[in-house]
Amino acid sequence: MIHNEQVLLMRRLRMDGKSQRQAAAMSGMGERTARRWSKGPFPSECERDRTWRTRADPLEGVWEEAVVPLLQRDVDPVLQGPTVLELLMDRHPGQIDRRHLRTLQRRIRDWRAVHGAPKAVIF
Repeated sequence: MIHNEQVLLMRRLRMDGKSQRQAAAMSGMGERTARRWSKGPFPSECERDRTWRTRADPLEGVWEEAVVPLLQRDVDPVLQGPTVLELLMDRHPGQIDRRHLRTLQRRIRDWRAVHGAPKAVIF
């Protein structure tokens, strides 16, 4: 993957009079790649955010029915991911297992950031 710094270095070397081959070699890219990045936007300006899922959601159907009501009742945020996972494994055997713990922890963290109790602000 080509980085902005490499492209910037290659373009500076080309302005200083280096050949395409020399500038490419000195900036750590191939000659053809240097030709491609000699004009136009930088690599970071061409990147797009991924908006699609790469895997099926393991908590689909379980999150809204079982986890959100638990989190809403948890006024003092003491409920942790492993506890919720154990409960889900008992209620939904075969659908949820230990490998979904980190996904569940991330989802709980994100839910609490948006819907949870406000944190105390100390100045």
